[in-house]
This record gives sequence, C-alpha cells and structure tokens, in this order.
Amino acid sequence: MDVIDKRLLFELDKNSRQPVTKLAKKLRLKRNMVEYRINQLVKNGIIRRFVTLFNPLAFNDQLYKIYLQLQNIDKKAEEEMIRYFQSLPLYWLAKSYGRWDFLVGIRANSPNEFNKIKLELLSKLEDHIINKNITMMVNAPFFDRDYLVGNRMHTNIKYFLEEIKIHLDEKDKQILQLLSTNARIKAVDISQKLKVTIKTVIEHIKKMEKSGVIIGYKISLNLEKIGYKHMKVFISLKNVSEKDHKRFVQYCMSMPNLIHLVECLGEWDFEPEFEIQNEKELYAILDNIRYEFSKIIKTIDVVTIVKEYEYKAY
Repeated sequence: MDVIDKRLLFELDKNSRQPVTKLAKKLRLKRNMVEYRINQLVKNGIIRRFVTLFNPLAFNDQLYKIYLQLQNIDKKAEEEMIRYFQSLPLYWLAKSYGRWDFLVGIRANSPNEFNKIKLELLSKLEDHIINKNITMMVNAPFFDRDYLVGNRMHTNIKYFLEEIKIHLDEKDKQILQLLSTNARIKAVDISQKLKVTIKTVIEHIKKMEKSGVIIGYKISLNLEKIGYKHMKVFISLKNVSEKDHKRFVQYCMSMPNLIHLVECLGEWDFEPEFEIQNEKELYAILDNIRYEFSKIIKTIDVVTIVKEYEYKAY
C-alpha cells in the first residue's frame, strides 16, 4: 500500500460516500485510477465494509454493552455463540484478547427491554460465562484516521449520540437499511430496489443527514493488512470535577491514533479506542495519560480487538 492508497483510505474514512469524481480531484488522479484503487483495496481485503453511522436516538434506542469472560469454548461452540449474538439487536460485536473475550453491543428501547435480552443471553450462556460486566453508553464521538496521513490533530469529529426530534417514515427506514449494508450504494440502485425516483432517494438522504439521523460515512478496515492493531482501553476515574472531565476529554481528542472515545455508565468511565502499530506505542500514550491526570486516574485496563463481526445495524 503506497502513500496514495493511504490518502485514499483517509478520504474514504472522512466520507466513504464521496463520489469518485470528488476523490479524483482531491487526489489529483484520473477517475478510472481512483475506481481501480478502491476496487483493489476491497479485493485485497483492506477495506472490509463501507459503513453508515446512524444516531440511535433517532430510533429511540439506548446503547448497552455486555462484556463476557468465557470458559469451555471450542471452535464449534464459539461459532454457535457468534451466530446467536448476531441474532440480537446489535450495534457492535467484537472478539478480544485480555480481560474480556467478547464485547456485545446491544440496542434497546428501554432498560426493561435490555434487561430481557441480557437475562436471555446470560441464561443461554450460563455454562460458559466466568465473568461479565455491563455499561450504558452516554457519549461516543468518532474521529477520522488522521494517522494515515500524518496529521497531528483531529480536524473532524462525528458525534454519535445527540438528541434529535424527527419522524422517520417507512421510506426513510428502507433507505437506511440499504445504506447500513453498503454506504457507497448509488442513489440509482436504491431507487431501483425501492421503486422510487432518484430525486426522492436523494431528498430522503439529505433530510436524514441534515437532521442528524445519519451522522456520517466511514470505512471498516482490516487493520492487520496495513500493520495496525485495534486496542480498546478502559479508564476508571475518581474525584472528577466538571473541569477535570472537560480537560480529560479534550486531551484524549488531541491524540491522532484515537478513533473512538466512548463515555459510559458502569464500572469504568471511558473507553478510548486506538489504532496503533504496536503495544509499546499504546503504553507510551497511556503513560502520558496517567502522568497528566495522576490525581483522577483510578484504573486503566486494555484489551486487543482481534475481530469485529458484521451485522445489520437497522
């Protein structure tokens, strides 16, 4: 992968729905060359998916996460477990190494609905669960992969959980379903599938972008193929003032390898996610955080995300 591929990945991560003509202009390449490079990145498994980010509050959903430490899991049992997880109303599913074996992100309209899902899951997997934990997400900005082009600071932040008021009609939901499968699907293809005009499709998409239902469009990468690892950190704080909280968030947002900053209610307070080349790089980042915020850092834990599984968000 050369410098141009990295710039292309960066641009697609900023907005994976950008037309090829716009990408060609930014990269100063011919349109057919940009199309070829995108196709090669997909063919070689570097780009896994073109992802549409939705605001779950538009669907009256709250986001919960169940963390599982497991035992007595052979390959067959793991495959069955993953299929079961994928049958749930997911917003994220990952396998990890470290304290937790699986991280299961659940969408639910209410605490009661989530509790039913949780009880069913715990009952179904009771012979395998050694330990569990649960959090509820309260904030979760996404960041562009600035490290791909050597940017020292994040210039674009996508906020995941912002209050909005909008009525989604059936056509909106059908379009979102198609976008959730492939963010780069063309308006003409959507119009043919839904038997509506291209103008109608474009109007619906623009309405949902403007209202904040659609937060943005990114890419899911096979990090191993570009020499990076996905590390998720769990940070618990103590005696945090509003000023400390703000300073901590701003400090985290200044780190170019940060891709996601989850704030949650539970045993820990923050789950920053990094894409780094090696553990030594991450430990240097965490040492700096610990030194800078020594008075409020309580604990820091780390897992390596080894696989993210596909699912239909809506």
